[in-house]
Amino acid sequence: MHHARLVGVGNDIQGAIRSYPEAFLARTVIVCEGASEIGLIRGLDYFWVSNGSGSLQSASVAYIDSHGGEPDECFWPAKAFQALGYRVAILQDSDKPASANLVQEFGALGGYYVALRNAKALEDELFTSLPDAAVTALITRALELTEDGKVDAHIKTFGRQVESCEHSIRGDDCGLHRRVSRNSGRGVPDTKGRVVQV
Repeated sequence: MHHARLVGVGNDIQGAIRSYPEAFLARTVIVCEGASEIGLIRGLDYFWVSNGSGSLQSASVAYIDSHGGEPDECFWPAKAFQALGYRVAILQDSDKPASANLVQEFGALGGYYVALRNAKALEDELFTSLPDAAVTALITRALELTEDGKVDAHIKTFGRQVESCEHSIRGDDCGLHRRVSRNSGRGVPDTKGRVVQV
C-alpha cells in the first residue's frame, strides 16, 4: 500500500526536495559529506554487486552528496529526511569534526553518524588501513589517471625521501609510499546512532 502525504514547505524540506529528488523514492538515505564519500559508497556498492549481492538501490537505499564544505552542512539534509520518517545515516571524515551538539541531536532522533577515526580524512584512512597490495593498486591507478609527473610531484611535497612514486612501487617499498601517500592524499554505524570510529 502506498501513502501520499504533504512533505512540508519549510526551507530545509523544500531544499532537500529540489536538491535530492531521487532520494525521496528510497527508504534509507545516506548523506555523504562530499565527493570522496560518494565515491567510497559507489565503490562498495559496485564491489558488493560484482560479488553477487544486491545493489544499494535494490535495497531502497539512496546516497546523496552534501557537497563538502563544513562538516555541519551534512546535517540539514539529514534532518530534513529524518523529519519525514526516513532512516538516515551521515558518512563523513573527521579531519574537521562536526559540532557535538548536532551529532548528539541527530543520534537521539535515531540517526546513524559514521565518522572516521583520529581526525582523519578519507584518504588518510584508506592509505593507513588498506593492505599493501591495495595501496600499490591505488597509487598505480592514480599514475594512470593523471598527467606524467603529477602524482610524483604531489607525493614528493610530503615525502622528500621518495626518489619517485614509480620507483617506490617498482622497489616494493609499500610501507614508505603508504606513509607518504596518506599525508599527500588528502564507519560502520551502530544501532544507537552514536559516533563510530571506522
